[in-house]
Amino acid sequence: MPYTRIARLAFMLHSPDDVSQEQFFAALTSRRPRLEELAGSLDLAVRIGVRHPEEHSGGNGAGSAEGVEGAAEFSTPADRLDDLRAAAGAIGALLTDIVDTRNSIVLVGPGYETIEPRAAYTFLSLTFQRVPGTTLEQMRTWWRDQHGPLASGLLAPELLAYDQVHVEPELSELASRDAGFAYRAFDSYDNLTWTDYADFLRSVSKPGTGEALAQDEQGHLDRATFVGGMMQRV
Repeated sequence: MPYTRIARLAFMLHSPDDVSQEQFFAALTSRRPRLEELAGSLDLAVRIGVRHPEEHSGGNGAGSAEGVEGAAEFSTPADRLDDLRAAAGAIGALLTDIVDTRNSIVLVGPGYETIEPRAAYTFLSLTFQRVPGTTLEQMRTWWRDQHGPLASGLLAPELLAYDQVHVEPELSELASRDAGFAYRAFDSYDNLTWTDYADFLRSVSKPGTGEALAQDEQGHLDRATFVGGMMQRV
């Protein structure tokens, strides 16, 4: 199956404990023009989102044990991976005063567009670790060559984009440091896009879809490590 290769730097954002969700959403939204200006100066594509209002409190559409309140993603062609890592410091300088830098997550790595992407305003921001005892290469090969095509088919036609970012641990640690964030280790960053939350629900609620995806994940990824949430683009 052919893939378009990309590179992506993702910030998965937690709000500070003393800030309400509404205050955090307003703060991140207010930073969007400056983040977009910076991305433009570096020739990066950018997408910023806040936690979708239709998400259930205490959980999210991905069934994650840990939700996040926002996401900021920066993308380039695959051959500019080092440029992305180098941009982390400047991006972090626009975020550190409005987020919880100890618990937020910075991830960078090469990625694959498993289907031809179409832009929309509802997207999943999800990270996870592989099952202990499997190698990073084993997990990546399964995810790209087996799980990607399976998920793309099962979630069609509502699914508009499905990007897999194969996180590079060393680059992510450097990017976290440069951005002023604590480093949290994960193996993968998952992006799926729908027109709206209703289409997301239709996509994942078709008979047998959830069961087939969960069965395929067994022995490869650890659902207990899921961190993420459904985002509404701002």
